[in-house]
Amino acid sequence: MNRDAVPSTEISADGVLHPNIDRGAAAKKNATRVQVFRAGGHSTTSKTKTYRPLKTVRLDCLECSGSSPKSVLWCPADGVHSTRCHLWPYRFGVMPKTLAQRHGPALVTPGMMPDANMNEDDVPNGVQAATAYLLEKCAE
Repeated sequence: MNRDAVPSTEISADGVLHPNIDRGAAAKKNATRVQVFRAGGHSTTSKTKTYRPLKTVRLDCLECSGSSPKSVLWCPADGVHSTRCHLWPYRFGVMPKTLAQRHGPALVTPGMMPDANMNEDDVPNGVQAATAYLLEKCAE
């Protein structure tokens, strides 16, 4: 295997991930290739877009939540309130440590998140408002 070869993933029309090898330059190291498809399985372009792995996780979380950033923010798949999703700590498209440094650990601590049966209309939208809400809720 070429030492500059970077494993990547192609997403097919049915949503299945297919690993392949990107034989690009070392500058594209750690990049993930994602083929974008329209309904009906036809690709939107003949080109394949290249994303960083954490951006790909963010896109996957948005797809899972019905393209709702608020649903990604309040995702219950933290392993405490629902089933465990291994992408949950990375759902914002950044490393959990980076998110905790910027906004505090509330959004990456499963025990601080609300129950899975909470109403999304009752919780705030946006990272800063969500962090303040969680800290206030834990102080009670």
